[in-house]
Amino acid sequence: MTATIDLNPGGGFLGAVNMTCSIKGTNSSDVHVPTCSFNPAQVNVTSNQAASSILTISTTAPVTTALNIPSDTNAIPGRWISADSTALATLLLLGFAPRRFRRRYLMGLLGIALACGCMSACGGSGSGGGGGGGGTTIPGTTADTYTVTFNAADAATGTVTAENNFTFKVN
Repeated sequence: MTATIDLNPGGGFLGAVNMTCSIKGTNSSDVHVPTCSFNPAQVNVTSNQAASSILTISTTAPVTTALNIPSDTNAIPGRWISADSTALATLLLLGFAPRRFRRRYLMGLLGIALACGCMSACGGSGSGGGGGGGGTTIPGTTADTYTVTFNAADAATGTVTAENNFTFKVN
């Protein structure tokens, strides 16, 4: 939001004026309180014309970012080999074992491989969505009524020569 602020010559004051502003909400728990600034921040008041500056008020929009993980898990460097791949390698190596060993332990290893494969297939979120996690959420500016106070101060002495305010509401 922007607004033009005019400074009219009056009270005998002439010269450079520094424009400042502040914003405060009605609740002390407000987060991401709006910010304000002037452009230009310093204007020159002369005897025959008003000086203007643009007041800009900025709020924060709510944002959610997701952690983006490639669907091809092999693309992630340093990724551990999954349990089902390990079980498959064990079964392949079992084919080279002596016949007595194969018969005796084949069923047990097959059961372990099946269990490992099932466990590695499990995953996801409890909320019904896909797995994963991470990311960040910025809640945005708290809904509230805010008061903008702006000042005009003599650039040479810092003495406030004018002050005004207005309110606005963030839904």
